[in-house]
Amino acid sequence: MNVYVCTDHESFNPVGACSVVIAASESEARGLLEVALCEHGLYAGKPFTLRQLSLEEPKAFILVDGDY
Repeated sequence: MNVYVCTDHESFNPVGACSVVIAASESEARGLLEVALCEHGLYAGKPFTLRQLSLEEPKAFILVDGDY
């Protein structure tokens, strides 16, 4: 399995949103996130970016830092 993050999908407020998806591939992750966005009441039709995180070594990732 792979870990993907998305920080540019639709959100309720203009401050941004962040999601983490665990999937075997990017296409599976995209589909899972689209379903989750819809179930959460968010529009899933806007293009969004998925970034695969490396799990090879310990590392911290800042997903949203509030600097807009």
